[in-house]
Amino acid sequence: MEKWVKEIVESIDQSRVVLEGQEGSCSRICKVISNSFNDMSLLKRHRAVKKVLEKHFAESLHALSIQTYTEEEWENARADK
Repeated sequence: MEKWVKEIVESIDQSRVVLEGQEGSCSRICKVISNSFNDMSLLKRHRAVKKVLEKHFAESLHALSIQTYTEEEWENARADK
C-alpha cells in the first residue's frame, strides 16, 4: 500500500481510504471517506487531502484523482452501483 495513505488516515479524523487502479499508475483514484467532511464544500475537502499529500507531490507522487465522501455519501454511492 502507498505510504501516504497512512498519513491521510492519521491526519483526517475518522477517515479511511479506498484506492483504485495500479500502484504507480497515472490513473490512480484515491477515495477518502470521513464524516469530518460534513458541511465542507468539495473544494475544502480536496484542499484538506492535498495538504496532507503536499510533500509527496513534491517528491514522488505525480498524478492522483481524489474523491471525497462522508459515510452517508459513500454508502449511497456504493448502493447506486
